[in-house]
Amino acid sequence: MATSRTGLDEEFIGRLETSLDIYGIRQDPSLPPLQQTYMTVRAGQDGSAGSARLALPAFKGDKGDPGDGFLWQGDRTSAELAALREALGTDQRNWAYRNSDNNDLWVWIGSRFVISPDAFGAEGPEGPAPILVGGTVTVNGEALDQPLGTRVVGSDGVYSLGVDLPELPKGEPGDQGEPGSIFSSPDITGGPTDGQILVFDNESGKMVWRDGYLGPKVYNVPASAFGDWSSGLTGTRHIITAITIPAQPYRYRLDFDGSVEVSSILGQTVDVQVRADDPDTGAMVGVAYGNMEATGWVNQRFHAYSPDPFTPDTTGIRVGVVEPGVEQTLHVVAVKSAGLAAAWRVAGNGRSSLRVKLERMP
Repeated sequence: MATSRTGLDEEFIGRLETSLDIYGIRQDPSLPPLQQTYMTVRAGQDGSAGSARLALPAFKGDKGDPGDGFLWQGDRTSAELAALREALGTDQRNWAYRNSDNNDLWVWIGSRFVISPDAFGAEGPEGPAPILVGGTVTVNGEALDQPLGTRVVGSDGVYSLGVDLPELPKGEPGDQGEPGSIFSSPDITGGPTDGQILVFDNESGKMVWRDGYLGPKVYNVPASAFGDWSSGLTGTRHIITAITIPAQPYRYRLDFDGSVEVSSILGQTVDVQVRADDPDTGAMVGVAYGNMEATGWVNQRFHAYSPDPFTPDTTGIRVGVVEPGVEQTLHVVAVKSAGLAAAWRVAGNGRSSLRVKLERMP
């Protein structure tokens, strides 16, 4: 039955039946995919048939999000992998296996496996051991003349490397270290006692502890302690003042400086003595001697006094030495030692004073 399409001046001749066969083309994954379509044309009028092939390109789309990495699960056989199809779900997505039967890679994508054939190569034979030779050593950009030495020990792919360095040049001085104790130094012998200092001993070649010289300690008796006093016709002694020297941690001898104003007549001798501990019987350790030939006011000077001889090396009973830890009181006493019975005086005119020096001793 002939038909015509509305609006066109045409007449139906016959019908061609067309079938399309579509094939995917394998190629490198980095290239865009291609498809090929085969179109078969059969003419029903005379039974002849023809065919045509049509290539349909597909274009590469936008880059997708990065995929998740494989979660390696180890080796499985083909039978084990087939059984896993029923056991795995979406929670096991990206689980990866090696098919131990043919080295294929099986990756579960949540609903099925994606298989990459022959993804694992066979393990090759063990290669030869490495050969290492000595190279050069560079210090601050400058290579040393001597090469370094190398030693390789091991087998079965496990080796250890030893390196022998040549003598290196002397480096820059390092940072100063923490201070050490002088008392534990190997260059010092012995241990100190109070007041000792270090000196060099030529015989031992080391520093040794010796008693050192430290300056004298000075106590001053001011002019205000020397009050005005008159003896009358019969007076022979007058205690002017006293000073207490505290106990010291070292031995010392006494020395004195200063002066005192005394008035006497011709033929009289008035001495001003410094006595230790007792103003009458204590040892006289200092004195300002008077002059029998002088008359009127005389300024008499103090100096140290000892009735016994001694030297710097005096041993045994220490002559004139005050021992450590001993407190001592010094009395300043005016004494008429000779002359006529007549009045004499000590002046309080501000021209008298006394300095007591403590000379440290070994």
